[in-house]
Amino acid sequence: MALNYTVFDEAYYLQNNPDVNSAVNTPGGFFSGIEHFDRFGRFEGRVNVSPYYNENAYLQKYPDVAAAVASGAYSSGLQHFVEVGYDEGRASPLGTGETGLLNSEDVYLRKYPDVAAAVANRVFRSGYDHFLQVGRKEGRSPSYFSEPDYLLFNPDVADAVARGEFASGFDHFVRFGQYEDRFPQFSGTRGNDIVQGFGKATRFFYGVDYQNTSPQPSYDYILRSDGRGEIDTLIGLPGQDGFSLAGELGVSHPTNTTFYLGNGANDYAIIRNFERGIDGIQIVGTLSDYTQVVSGGNLSIFKGGDLIAVVEEQTTPLGPAPVSVLYPVGGTVWIT
Repeated sequence: MALNYTVFDEAYYLQNNPDVNSAVNTPGGFFSGIEHFDRFGRFEGRVNVSPYYNENAYLQKYPDVAAAVASGAYSSGLQHFVEVGYDEGRASPLGTGETGLLNSEDVYLRKYPDVAAAVANRVFRSGYDHFLQVGRKEGRSPSYFSEPDYLLFNPDVADAVARGEFASGFDHFVRFGQYEDRFPQFSGTRGNDIVQGFGKATRFFYGVDYQNTSPQPSYDYILRSDGRGEIDTLIGLPGQDGFSLAGELGVSHPTNTTFYLGNGANDYAIIRNFERGIDGIQIVGTLSDYTQVVSGGNLSIFKGGDLIAVVEEQTTPLGPAPVSVLYPVGGTVWIT
């Protein structure tokens, strides 16, 4: 049986298995974490081998594997993955959310057509395989996580990546940044997206294709789509989330842009898991420029009669957000 340990991360395994860490390089112990995992760990159901593998998500994505684990054929989904799943082209979603899955495979292939072509030509078994072998070292993001934004607003991380201390900004965020309250930004594409974030720090969501190019005070950004023709779903998590319906003032943007404006009810953002008083929605201008209508247990937000957002499970209008929620920038305000 050919085993594949591409997903294995030595430092991560030892950090999350302190008993193994204590036994490495000790008399009668192990030479390395991977030796322990190969001989014992994969049979013991140890699944914390990498920040890029999620046991629950793998089992939810592949019910046949979950059934095999339940029957005792495998100790875990990870054992299945390293023994047969990798060769079958299976992929682990990198996180869990409302649906139990963060569909990183689909997102990764959509974001990087060259990877999709390589997978189609069987150069790689899957987008996940490409990411593990090549993509993470190239600074590619396996989700809607915005790598350029994270490096821009965290220059110390950019320097650490340049020195080779981390494979990418995403690598830093998954390992450390989310616990250091470093804000990640998740942005969509020109088409319909389901943008699902992850991490324990405050998260910012754009359904459109949005990328910052310079920080304050000379703030600027690239806007490759403005939401027209799109229906994007932005899914928050417990903790603070910021959902943007607005392009801010910038060096090359002397006027604000309201997203999803221009096609009536045919394009808008769906905002899910909104926590009033904790989360915020960023808009252009003032709240008086907008109309809020409750219908069917949801709150619809209109500008000039044009639907721009549906906030699910909100049955009263939103109001101005206090500064303690999120800070207004670039001619926009936050509501909650």
